[in-house]
Formats: sequence, structure tokens, C-alpha cells
Amino acid sequence: MNRHSQGSGPTIVIAAIIAIFTGIACDSADDGGDDNTSGPESSFYSNQEQQQDQENNDFGSGSVKIQVSVNPTKPDGDDWDVFGGAPDPFIVVGGYSFEFEACQDTFFCSFEVSGSGPFAIEVYDSDLSTNDYAGSVTCDRGDTCTTNNGGATVTVK
Repeated sequence: MNRHSQGSGPTIVIAAIIAIFTGIACDSADDGGDDNTSGPESSFYSNQEQQQDQENNDFGSGSVKIQVSVNPTKPDGDDWDVFGGAPDPFIVVGGYSFEFEACQDTFFCSFEVSGSGPFAIEVYDSDLSTNDYAGSVTCDRGDTCTTNNGGATVTVK
């Protein structure tokens, strides 16, 4: 083994660890194939990250609270999670995913977004392998709406 190859292994491992902890690791390029997931990929946002994301995107003006109430079972009658566990709801508004650790194992969760509405809202249950679709709806401020497949109720305040 030459001198250059002896030091490259630990350097690569350290670089990979740094990339993971700083969030600069990237997914591989999309090959267009089915990756066995439904719904958007998402990651947990801190409140500060959510606020920064909203400020960097044009949702319109004003802060709006979107409350999601997920039905006890999926629209097909199955449980949301294994062993009958509660869902981990997250929403997609205008192509942006809003997911929080506080919304794990609960049927009710609130999200704050910027905008003036009406809002095109998709509701999902976050899972390790495949996110479950709880439906979509266009809902305006002051309204309570049911998703297209009846999987959740959305209130925009």
C-alpha cells in the first residue's frame, strides 16, 4: 500500500460525517424510476428553518395557521402506522413541505405559513418507507375543508 492510499480512507469517512451533520449531503440524481415512495420527500423543519424558508419564497403576505385533523384510519380503513399507531402528519403547500417533530404520533397538528390564500394543501402521514396520502384540498382563510378522499380535515385561520 502506498503512502497516499493509507490516509484517504479516514479522510473520506470524516468528510462524510461532516457532510451529514452540516446538511450538505445530497441525494443521488433522480433516475426517473420509482423509488417506492408516495408524496414528497420531506425533512423535519425547526421553527427558524420554516420561517426562513417562507421568507425566501413568495407565498404572498400575512401569517396563516393551517390546522390538520387526520381521521382515525386511512381512507381505505387501514391503520396509519404499524400496530395501530397514530399518524405523523405533514403538509405540502405550494410545493413546499412543512414537517415538524412535534407532529409525530398525533391526529392533530398545526402549521404556520405565509400567504393570503386560497391554499392548495396536500396532507400526508410521514413513514419510514412510504408516506401515506391523506388527501388534498384547496382551502381559504376562515374555512374548514375536507380533503378529496376524506382522509383529513383542514382549517385555515
